[in-house]
Amino acid sequence: MHTVDIGDLLAAGWTKKQITLREIELDYLCVPSDRYNMNDATEGVLEDWVDSVQESADTSCALIKDDQIIGYCDLYPVEQQDFDLLQAGSTMIKADMIALYAFGGQFDAYIAMAAVDPDCASQDTYMRIFDWIFARLGKWNAEGISIDRIGVSVYQPLLEKFIRALGFEQAGINPAGGKVYVTDMKKLSKNAIYCKCISA
Repeated sequence: MHTVDIGDLLAAGWTKKQITLREIELDYLCVPSDRYNMNDATEGVLEDWVDSVQESADTSCALIKDDQIIGYCDLYPVEQQDFDLLQAGSTMIKADMIALYAFGGQFDAYIAMAAVDPDCASQDTYMRIFDWIFARLGKWNAEGISIDRIGVSVYQPLLEKFIRALGFEQAGINPAGGKVYVTDMKKLSKNAIYCKCISA
């Protein structure tokens, strides 16, 4: 089991449509319909996201086991005004909210989804996703892409345990009923678990 940048999956021959359809499938597997309002209006449809898979390929990773995608994570740089809306629970993340970050600058970041197939969910699988998130934040910082606040939509109890252990605090509820948690890099950099992970 290992994480792979979406850009590397595309280079290996996966199509944008294959990746996007599997991500949408994982969303519905990981978000219980009896507790959350996950539908085309809140989730979006294939056409809403398929192009962003290539346009922002370094913002996402896939968790691969036996040549299958069993999980994925989207970590999007966003502008301050869009983060404010996401933090307040006023909207779900949309593809057009992904900032133009290639030139560097100051941004917030939003983890739109960290999804793992329920049949494969474990502390180890989520830890691999967080290792990728921490490495990506470090890579961006080295490239002049500075992240201030970080938000995340939470639907799974195990993911919530990770988020709370990292010092995120609940800030709202999104339109699908998911909890919105927020921290910032200054606070995260002082978190003992984060410090241990990045020094390993």
